[in-house]
Amino acid sequence: GAGGPYLVYAINNSSLTSPLQWCNRDPRCKKLQLTDLLVAPVQHIMKVPLILRDIEGRTEDPQERAVVREIIEAEEHSLSK
Repeated sequence: GAGGPYLVYAINNSSLTSPLQWCNRDPRCKKLQLTDLLVAPVQHIMKVPLILRDIEGRTEDPQERAVVREIIEAEEHSLSK
């Protein structure tokens, strides 16, 4: 599920108990739970190939487009692991 092993580690790690409780009380955290905070980076990284494809579509120079295509392929390969 959301957070997976990181969530289990954080819940079971006594050194994180106080910061987690603080975050739950602090209004700047907007009452986000640990799982919300762990999922956010994953959601952002999944958008990278979409942004790169948009850049590729707007790139006119064939050599630059080829470089962007290589980056997209590397990113997609990285995310598929």
